[in-house]
Amino acid sequence: LAIYYAGSLKRWRIVVRDEVQRDIEKQRADEDIETVMWLNTLLDRFWVTMEPVISAIVVEQADPILQMYRPSFLDSLKLTTFTLGNKPPRVESVRCFPRTDDDVILMDWRVGFLPNDLSDLTGLQAASKVNPKVTLNIRLGKGMVGAGMPIMVEDMAFQGHIRLRFKLMRDYPYLKTVDVMFMEPPRIDYKLKPVGGETFGFDIAHFPGLPTLVKDIMNWVLGPMMYHPNVFTLDIEGLMAATALQDRAIGVLKLTVRNGKGLKNAEIMGSSDPYCKISISGRGELARTKIVPSSLNPIWDETHFLIIRSLNEKLQLEVYDDNKMKKDSPLGDTSFDLSLLEDDPEHEELIQPLTFRNGKQQGEINFGCTFYPVTEQQQALDEGLDPFASGKGVLRITIHQAKELDTSKSLVGQYNPYAIMRVNGKEVHKTKKLRRTNNAIWEETFEVLVYDLEKTLLNFDIKDDRGVAADPIVGTWECKARTAIERTTKQDNWFTLSNAARGKARISCVWMSITDIDMHHAGSVPEPIGIVRLHLQEAKRLKNVEGVGGGKSDPYVRVLLANQSRARTRVIEDDLNPIWDEMLYVPVHSERETLVLEVMDFNAHTKDKCIGSCLVKIADLVK
Repeated sequence: LAIYYAGSLKRWRIVVRDEVQRDIEKQRADEDIETVMWLNTLLDRFWVTMEPVISAIVVEQADPILQMYRPSFLDSLKLTTFTLGNKPPRVESVRCFPRTDDDVILMDWRVGFLPNDLSDLTGLQAASKVNPKVTLNIRLGKGMVGAGMPIMVEDMAFQGHIRLRFKLMRDYPYLKTVDVMFMEPPRIDYKLKPVGGETFGFDIAHFPGLPTLVKDIMNWVLGPMMYHPNVFTLDIEGLMAATALQDRAIGVLKLTVRNGKGLKNAEIMGSSDPYCKISISGRGELARTKIVPSSLNPIWDETHFLIIRSLNEKLQLEVYDDNKMKKDSPLGDTSFDLSLLEDDPEHEELIQPLTFRNGKQQGEINFGCTFYPVTEQQQALDEGLDPFASGKGVLRITIHQAKELDTSKSLVGQYNPYAIMRVNGKEVHKTKKLRRTNNAIWEETFEVLVYDLEKTLLNFDIKDDRGVAADPIVGTWECKARTAIERTTKQDNWFTLSNAARGKARISCVWMSITDIDMHHAGSVPEPIGIVRLHLQEAKRLKNVEGVGGGKSDPYVRVLLANQSRARTRVIEDDLNPIWDEMLYVPVHSERETLVLEVMDFNAHTKDKCIGSCLVKIADLVK
């Protein structure tokens, strides 16, 4: 019993001691401020190697940003010098607040970057001190006749008291929000020399009243945003989600534009020559059908495949009359809400009226659409599927940057580079043009449809913008799409440029596959489902479309499918009751297709004239 009592008392004392010590630590944490000398010691040791790397990264990354916001009257705007000096920033104190919710971290940081404070430096360190300096080189004029002028900012200093609040979450990225707040206005100092450079430059802070004006403007802008009690919130979760999903393909729309009926006649003589333009939410033309000459009931029977990035948009179909000598005339338009594809991804038979801008309706258009979602490569692998099995899908290409370009092809040692990407020889993207740099950063992303991955070839050219002269090629790269995807997965996406002494480009390719879709190039012919046998026997009482003194029509029959001639009979000369008695065979690819039988008048020296036509629906033959 005595042993049990002694053991119990000992355990009780340990528990009490731990509880008391924990309460004391919490009380101390609420009141004490940590000096974090260990962190400042690490900064002192590492700053010698860290600062040159940080400065080099800033110089490299700043160029494309400066070019993006370069005023039009400047030929170039370049960051030539950036150094933070050899005295590191210091964390003066850190205070943590433990009495918060379990998913909240609350901290106060006092930080300072005071390179001109010599109180904590030895005499040798003070003698060898390097001050922070930033030099911008602006270039006026164009080409080789331009003149450069430096603008310098020196001796920057900063001191502030910042409160940070981190909101955690269980899922990636594990950090939901970050609240930033200055507990008091920060102290910022600098020397600005806009003209004259380092030798003759004059610090504009010497102008009476100007430093106070700049400080008041800064406080006026930042105060309502992040001075206590105002909080500036960074939505990390939202930013990560937006970055991941921004302009990313979610699927492919198979759109079949079949025919129009009862269209308005916009011609004074003859009939309209209609075609259909396809777009999504008015963001520019994505595709268009062929032109059907002289018809108010055109049959297009064309299938187009469109990359879809959101179902909260509208598909727009606009019908126009093709005019050779003037602007094409509108024949009406219609739209389809893509959100309807969420519940039912297949709408094969849509007949909608065509509406003019004044609200009037005339004619209708028949079309169908089916939505196919894409599957990302990693998702397919997680589900035990082969992401490359179908060979069809969307290829997301990002042109990141190029570096160490071969300067031997430049007249001034620097390029105005831009890049062109081609897929199977067809240009699909051209980057923005940068100014006076041999280390280009574009970071431009686009997506292309791929119909056969194994046969898809990527061609990449970097060119130098010479203005009026022809733009020479600085370097090229060629690679199979499958190889580029695999190297991107391995994070080995720096590619050596050919046709150049040196130079590299970083390009990423991400694959998103589509299954259960018969996808083919626009204008190409898919595999047929059968063959229609047509027995063209005779025609009676045809209209004579020959001019005065031209005799009678010379009729023949041509069979059109998807506005393309698939077969035709022989010509019977000078006969309005021709007898052909011929068998024609036409492959068909869908039950929804329609054959057009046109009786034409043959003319040896002018365009053949249409005498009349009739329609044969494949669906009626299948029944």
